[in-house]
Amino acid sequence: MAVAIKELTFVSGFCLLTWVVLRKLLRGSTLDSIPGPKAESWWAGHLGQLFSFDAWDFHQTIVEEYGGIVKLNSFFGGKALYISDPLALHHVVVKQQHIFDKHPADYAIFNLMFGQGLLSTAGDPHRKQRKMLNPVFSTAHLRHMVPTFHGIAKQLRKIIAENVVHGPQDIDMMHWLTHTALELVGQAGLGVQFDLLHEGATSPYADAIKCLGPVCFEHPVLLLLAPLMVKIGTPGFRRFVVEHAPFTVVQRMKEIADIMEQTSVDVYHSRLAALEKDGGADDSFEDKSILSILVKANMKASLEDRLSEAEVIGQLTTLMFAAMDTTSSALGRILHLLAQNPTVQDRLRQELNEAVRDSDLSYDELDGLPFLDAICRETSRFYCTVPFTGRSAMEDTILPLSSPIKDVNGREMKEVFVPEGTRIYTGIMAANRSKEIWGDDADQWKPERWLEPLPESVRGAHLPGVYSNMMTFLGGSRACIGFKFAELEMKVVLANLVNAFRFTLSEKEAFWRMGLIVTPGVKGSRKPEPQLFLRVESIDSHVEDCPLS
Repeated sequence: MAVAIKELTFVSGFCLLTWVVLRKLLRGSTLDSIPGPKAESWWAGHLGQLFSFDAWDFHQTIVEEYGGIVKLNSFFGGKALYISDPLALHHVVVKQQHIFDKHPADYAIFNLMFGQGLLSTAGDPHRKQRKMLNPVFSTAHLRHMVPTFHGIAKQLRKIIAENVVHGPQDIDMMHWLTHTALELVGQAGLGVQFDLLHEGATSPYADAIKCLGPVCFEHPVLLLLAPLMVKIGTPGFRRFVVEHAPFTVVQRMKEIADIMEQTSVDVYHSRLAALEKDGGADDSFEDKSILSILVKANMKASLEDRLSEAEVIGQLTTLMFAAMDTTSSALGRILHLLAQNPTVQDRLRQELNEAVRDSDLSYDELDGLPFLDAICRETSRFYCTVPFTGRSAMEDTILPLSSPIKDVNGREMKEVFVPEGTRIYTGIMAANRSKEIWGDDADQWKPERWLEPLPESVRGAHLPGVYSNMMTFLGGSRACIGFKFAELEMKVVLANLVNAFRFTLSEKEAFWRMGLIVTPGVKGSRKPEPQLFLRVESIDSHVEDCPLS
């Protein structure tokens, strides 16, 4: 009897699943009139093409062939929209951001990764956190960080000089750039020093966090199962299941999450103890790190606005991940581009040589270097570190289009009805490379475009991004809060490196992998850790003796 009941339960469950799948496949959708490519899989739709490490051509081709809004297939015939049309993006990111929120599954994933930080909160908790953080990312506060940035950049310059003192060498620049980015966010952001800029230095945190994106993207099934797993049983039960799961990738993800959380907890409690010892919420205390200012502001806040300890720790985890991963990737991309374009590298070096005198460049002096600024902006435009993000329609709505498209029957569509539950992919890279917006040379990396007035079509597009008429750092209430921090980091590091070294290509060819964050690897290698080998040659005989202050 028990066996019969089990068999009946299995058959019933199988029939129910089959009915759900067939219903999705056979039922029409209001999105069926929107053109899109043919899916390569009946059950996974376009997700394999969309989330592949080598998805660059797919993202570019669908926009070129189908326009600013493209229909894609999700699991078992579910529909999704890939959007790069400026007006539609404005509605998704700004005007109707309350409708186009992150999918609940995305919130669950980010909460598992980072805790209760900006990436994993919504509504009032999210607004409260941004309100608390906004002042520490102001231009006035960034000016105070410049000396700290220069000190760390000089340490980086010294360790590289020691490696090339006997002649040009192939160096894994990503190893040193990730360590540098962690020191930058550690000292300027958290008030702690990781001491990673010397030979043989290791950091479990740095090793863990730089593998997070590649591991997740290579095993997307983890991201699909995680939101379901968090609903099963108690936290203790879920922890037991994960700890005993016989899968190497699951154990690696557990290790990464544990290291990230424990590091943030340790940093938070150490800074809190230092503040309580040296003046508490007293503004006379010398420490100007982001964390210390955040903790002091939180001490003064009303009970209604005050962040919980879990929220502060979540902020730290998010800040450390974003600042380390995105900055190191962007810096690596710029150095790789300079190695590929020696005339651009020489021109930048000339600008820096003319600007640098007897002291480090100040915030305003760095901001006043046009070609350095142009390189940073153009790299952010063409090689954004986050090519696309996800949203979900919380209710039925209509998206207007700035450029009408033809439906599958050849009729013009000026707006699109979006049913509740539709997955949305915001095409950041696609909007940044649109020829309608940026001109016929939009598919080229050209820093010079920023040295002259941009096409009127750029301003006329009204892309809802917070940075230089592009979507790289998004817009609205979920715009990247630290983009000025990241830009300053890049300029300081480049100013210290390009004056001292010449970068050329290594025989270990780089391959840039699409993912949660774009990262480089060695072509043909399966290592998840980011790697970027460049040939580095000293062009300053005194660089190895440079001071560290």
